Amino acid sequence: MISYPLIDQLKEEVESDRSSFHVPGHNHGRALASLLAYAGTSLERLDYTEIPGLDNLHAPEDVILESQAQAASLYGAMDTFYVVGGSTNGLQSLILASTSPGDTVAVARNCHKSVHSALILGDLNPIYIQPQRKDQLDLTLGVTLEAVQELVGKNPHVKALVFTSPTYEGIHSNIKAICTFCHQHGITVIVDEAHGAHLPAHGDFGHSALAQGADGAVQSIHKTLGGLTQAAVVHRNSDRISREMLQQWLGMLQTTSPSYLLMASIEWSIGHLFSQGKQQADHLLGEIDALRRKVHMEPTVRLLTEDDVLDAGFTHDPSRLVLFTSGAQDLEWALRHDHQIQVEYATGSRVVLVPSLWTTPQDFERLAKAISAHGGNGLGRVEQTQRAYPQPNQVIGPRAAFYGKKKWCSLEEAEGAVSGGFVIPYPPGIPVLAPGEGIDRDMIMALQAAMGDRRQVMGLQQGMIQIMKGLRAQGE
Repeated sequence: MISYPLIDQLKEEVESDRSSFHVPGHNHGRALASLLAYAGTSLERLDYTEIPGLDNLHAPEDVILESQAQAASLYGAMDTFYVVGGSTNGLQSLILASTSPGDTVAVARNCHKSVHSALILGDLNPIYIQPQRKDQLDLTLGVTLEAVQELVGKNPHVKALVFTSPTYEGIHSNIKAICTFCHQHGITVIVDEAHGAHLPAHGDFGHSALAQGADGAVQSIHKTLGGLTQAAVVHRNSDRISREMLQQWLGMLQTTSPSYLLMASIEWSIGHLFSQGKQQADHLLGEIDALRRKVHMEPTVRLLTEDDVLDAGFTHDPSRLVLFTSGAQDLEWALRHDHQIQVEYATGSRVVLVPSLWTTPQDFERLAKAISAHGGNGLGRVEQTQRAYPQPNQVIGPRAAFYGKKKWCSLEEAEGAVSGGFVIPYPPGIPVLAPGEGIDRDMIMALQAAMGDRRQVMGLQQGMIQIMKGLRAQGE
């Protein structure tokens, strides 16, 4: 008998009627209702291909060209391109359009896997910047101007800088200051702004990368706006990035059968953001303020505020809720199973929730009651936290490692070896080991701790890790 396990599980999720504090931001389709009302039809009837009148994403001359030009004007970019492969494809295209094989790229260590993949695709040489942390909260903040200045002082041949702002937790780096310095040294600045498509809706959310001078940025329309999953845009903001090369890379990395459903959801989401986003953002911030006041009364939990990061030179998007407590994963389980609330992710010390412009007052009320109900259930404020993952040494380039000969060995036996692949703890999905990097005892202990913390660690299989054959880390 044929079964449909995926569809059955999706059906169960739909029927559970959980409050969504996770991506996608359309919040169970609430954001799409107005699109369908405008179109006067159901979603599936908008699923077309490149027939006459509907233009072609890879060579736009008509309605797609007009739609992208409007998006660029609204966001304040030189060019905006729709992306149906998520910010992953957009970010990779920006990096590859800004560099040539053999170039050196400065990369923030907390960048998404897609950046590391672009290094392999482009045969690029990374030099990593360790983001500043707040160890008391086990929280990575972001990239500082001082760290960029130090790196460029030691590596004046850097061609481009890639970093994330805002982060998964909503923390903004000082993009303007970083861009000013980099441009003085001929360095192209690319910002992964996947979590910032909503920023223009309200000044309290923070300033966009484009407004602060970034040469290029990507935004996931599906994360914080109303787009369907994979809906994204890539912005070109200066001639430091070749328009022709960017279009070519987008054409190479994306499907030749782009979804018109995704493109329609991008266009509608952007139009909605700039026509009605301010009103919705006011309501959202009001609900968040009310939630903060209620959570503040709980003795065992706390929410991240801008005061937690301002002294280190960072700002915080208040629409990203970061709840600190001991036993965060137990709280995550209780929210899902006892209170019908799904969060974005949880680690041992924090729960990250992603409300959107379509999160209702009822959702916030349910969340406040749930936190209050579990505030005294053995949870406590964070006192002692995990330490950061160690910074591994690059032994060989990512591309050479990717194509090199590899083997599997136990994690315990990998000390002194060279990683043959990515090792990525989820959440939040940031590589702690990339191909070609050395594995030391501290890294092994950190990965063992992550597995013991009930986190999925991609790149490990039943305690085994992929390493390079016949190659040892420096000093071994």
